[in-house]
Amino acid sequence: MTLGGCSSEQGPAVGMSFRNATDVPVLITAIDLDGVERVEPIVHSLDPGLHVVVNDRFLVNQCADVTLVARSLDGIEVARRTGQLCAPGEWVVERQPVASP
Repeated sequence: MTLGGCSSEQGPAVGMSFRNATDVPVLITAIDLDGVERVEPIVHSLDPGLHVVVNDRFLVNQCADVTLVARSLDGIEVARRTGQLCAPGEWVVERQPVASP
């Protein structure tokens, strides 16, 4: 997985499409295989109901084990996606229930 580059709201989904199905704006980041969350988000801000295609951060026709995390803009985790991520692909970010103590 490459990190860095830009995103586009137009054009074919060559890389990854991110769709925000929550009720809050989110940023999307990745956690490396060593468990360290990347400082630079993949998507800086994605409003509810919108989507963005990130064309240059993922290797096309390749898969990788990666953890993606969607956070509210104040840093609270909203959703997490783990496992194989293949591009082109899509992640629909949906709010996950909070675990009971």
